[in-house]
Amino acid sequence: MRIVYTNRRDGEKCVHLEIEAHEVAALVDGDPDHTARLGALLAEADRRLNPGRAAGEGAGE
Repeated sequence: MRIVYTNRRDGEKCVHLEIEAHEVAALVDGDPDHTARLGALLAEADRRLNPGRAAGEGAGE
């Protein structure tokens, strides 16, 4: 599971994650380690896409 890339050009904000099949299965099964890893990746994506936003604030569009 990893961030492939983050795009912030021309007002387009998106992150592309790569999640392998076994990781998807673990997430669906509620595996706490995989869930924590996904949460950490999403937090990193948020930092990249919304610099200066305090954690917990709504990012909006």
